[in-house]
Amino acid sequence: MVAARVTLDPTGNWTGYVQKTSGTTVLDQDRDHNHVNEIDVDEDHSNTPGASITAGTGTNWYDPSYDAAGNMTGVPKASSPADGLTCKYDAWNRLVEVPVHPVVTFRYEYDGLNRRTVTVRYISGAVSNCDHRYYNASWQVVETRVHGSSGQPETAPPYYQYVWSARYIDSLVLRDWNTDSDNYCDDQRLYYLGDANFNVTCLVDTSGDALERYLYDPYGKVTFYTGDWTSTRSSSSYHNVYLYTGRERRDGRRPRGPADRRHRRREGSVGRRALSV
Repeated sequence: MVAARVTLDPTGNWTGYVQKTSGTTVLDQDRDHNHVNEIDVDEDHSNTPGASITAGTGTNWYDPSYDAAGNMTGVPKASSPADGLTCKYDAWNRLVEVPVHPVVTFRYEYDGLNRRTVTVRYISGAVSNCDHRYYNASWQVVETRVHGSSGQPETAPPYYQYVWSARYIDSLVLRDWNTDSDNYCDDQRLYYLGDANFNVTCLVDTSGDALERYLYDPYGKVTFYTGDWTSTRSSSSYHNVYLYTGRERRDGRRPRGPADRRHRRREGSVGRRALSV
């Protein structure tokens, strides 16, 4: 069993972070913050980040860095916190590029309302695939379309289609999936169940059988379980990206990673937002 303890200062910054597995401490961190609440030892954004995250027990994490606008430009990698990701932003403080692997880079495009509409995956500098997203007026994704290195979204078949509840903006009802070439999302339907905080807690099929379950820590780290609670999984077996508080996790199915909060992006690996806006 994994447990975590966070020590907070009066403004809510994590000054200490402890992880335990079966009662044994596996990570014991101290964190420094500057006067503008960034994880940094000073306010100088032009110098090399100092040792703002130090571990008395466990692996030392990558030290975050920031630009002058307060955007987190260097962030610990969720799957390997000792390594860092270098994030690039546009003039409107929107994340536009993240190299997640030596040969894999993601780039993002936005519409005039700051909604992420296109995600492009590059492998060795060449386009691998493009994910196009379509929204309703409430900033809810209603359809995604995916195509390869060539093609246009108008001719690409729908991939996912979503139905949302009227009771709350982040309350998802169901997802339909297109897995063949008939241009219809009629191959799999999954229903979303949630708790009082609109965290997604379970996926069920059309027969009402639980397929996958989710538990969260207070800061959104998810543990994936099989539908019958008998074992855990390293990621979602159903490509589910809507998890903590019903919001989308940008890097997909990782237990902890960046999550979209509309105008803001929250970095789950450090428990805080990563954008200045």
